[in-house]
Amino acid sequence: MASAAYQKIKETDALPSPTGTALEILHLARDEQTPLSRLEAVIEKDPAIASRLLRFVNSPFVGMPRRIGSISQAVVLLGLQTVKAVSLGFSLISGNQDGPCRNFDYEGFWSGSVATAAAARRIARMVQSLPMDEAFTGGLLCQIGRLAFATAFPEAYAHAIELAEPQGAPTLAETEREMFEIDHSALAAEMMTDWSLPEDIIEAVRLQDSPDRLDLVPGSSQASFVGTLHLARSVSVIFTRPSMPRQSLISADRSAHRLGIRPDIFPAVFDTAAIDWRQAGKVFGVPTRRVLSWGEVYAHAT
Repeated sequence: MASAAYQKIKETDALPSPTGTALEILHLARDEQTPLSRLEAVIEKDPAIASRLLRFVNSPFVGMPRRIGSISQAVVLLGLQTVKAVSLGFSLISGNQDGPCRNFDYEGFWSGSVATAAAARRIARMVQSLPMDEAFTGGLLCQIGRLAFATAFPEAYAHAIELAEPQGAPTLAETEREMFEIDHSALAAEMMTDWSLPEDIIEAVRLQDSPDRLDLVPGSSQASFVGTLHLARSVSVIFTRPSMPRQSLISADRSAHRLGIRPDIFPAVFDTAAIDWRQAGKVFGVPTRRVLSWGEVYAHAT
């Protein structure tokens, strides 16, 4: 059941939401009995979504061994979860590239979201209990609550960002709860519930900033998902900032270790995720940049 705080925000009718074909895909995907042929027909009616899906499935990011030429092949090979995530992503990005919130970096937000998705997908390759498509979906949408605040309450959220700026994300969540009675992780989870995304993704997004919660059983699929999103967020921040405090890198290393990724393996995971980000950025049309290797980032840390 939706929280009272979410209902109040929803009543503003200003939340970012998918439109057109993406919305129709979400509706169809709610019923597991929906034949793929119906989904394919909806996608094929929208040349923009169809071409983007084909571009995505044929990108180095996905890494198919042969070129895919039809939507039916793309849907089968990508899977329903990825098709939903990619369609959602394209719809939300195209409709929310700028806005009135003066302290919100819309371009940087989407760049970071794609970075988180790419990193989560790469990390999930190492965490074998976690499907890569679900990790990608969670990574792409886990911060959507921040965009929602910026869209629904541009002036108030600009002030919240100002208050939290020196300390960063933990303080931002606290400020959000004080001002709106809900933080961006909980808001994202409620929005994703409305979009009928899988419960395991929703819960991981809700808990993404709390990987050390006592009720998360170490080694469980839920703990792995939460830890993956938490690490992917840390990695995306490193990707998108010119320099990082050494303590932040140590923290990311420890998060990787908790997920069972050995210290001698994590640098390769980081470096490959950086390549994935640049490839995914081309498909989604968001800016990226060349990222130093893990060793170089560590050497330049302050």
